[in-house]
Amino acid sequence: MSKTSTLREWNWWGNPNNSIFKGYIQRSRLEHLIRCSYRNADKIVVSTFVERWHPETNTFHMPFGEMTITLDDVSSILGILVSGAAVAPLGDDDDTNFELLVKYLGVTDEEATEQLHKYSDEYVSLSWLRARFSNVSDTDSEEYIMYSARAYLLYLLGCTLFVDKTGTRVQIVYLRLLRNLNSVAGYSWGSGCLAWLYRQLGQASRSKVKQIAGYMTLLEAWVYKHMHGVVVPDHDLDYLEVQPRALRWIPRRDNGTTSVDVQKYRQRLDALNADQV
Repeated sequence: MSKTSTLREWNWWGNPNNSIFKGYIQRSRLEHLIRCSYRNADKIVVSTFVERWHPETNTFHMPFGEMTITLDDVSSILGILVSGAAVAPLGDDDDTNFELLVKYLGVTDEEATEQLHKYSDEYVSLSWLRARFSNVSDTDSEEYIMYSARAYLLYLLGCTLFVDKTGTRVQIVYLRLLRNLNSVAGYSWGSGCLAWLYRQLGQASRSKVKQIAGYMTLLEAWVYKHMHGVVVPDHDLDYLEVQPRALRWIPRRDNGTTSVDVQKYRQRLDALNADQV
């Protein structure tokens, strides 16, 4: 699953009249995920590496040993924080999902009830968030701008770090971490993203599973970073070393789509040695 196209449909950066909203998004330190996200996942690369994943150890089994995506990889590839407050609900948190929507997105009781009824009380629709909050401007009240900033950050998380297999919704639980907009930048989003990707790789490695969720940009860029003898992406000549590593590469889309193409990458992996990593 890749939701980069959906992410870019909420084009707030093209609006010159929402500087207050932009400030909230920029201070979250998650803004650059928009630029980092690859538009489409490379199915052949993903499939080849999912086959090598062992959920018991959370590692890829290679001919020369085991490898895995580390927190250091997440930090360098995505440029997001891997230390700080845990991405987890507080133990004494009493807000229900209904209360979260009403209090922190400012929607009516009827709107909150409708969304919860559609998605088993756990999710909201990405398209609803975009339609409901994307027209924010500096002329709106400070309160509404904050509602819209929380809505966008929830939308951003659902399109990047925590993509699920539906591809159309995001869990309300992440809104609990967005209540205080000044604290968003202090969360360890990188560790939460990595834990979610580990879980999705484990599920995708099972027989007959046909899809994988999680942030595929992280997986694909990790392959580009380490597997020089397997995949050769194009380099962005405008890349600067201070930028997240995901921006260093321009994914190639000529790797194929058939089982024959998968077999080609299997053979490359089988022939790989430690000096090529």
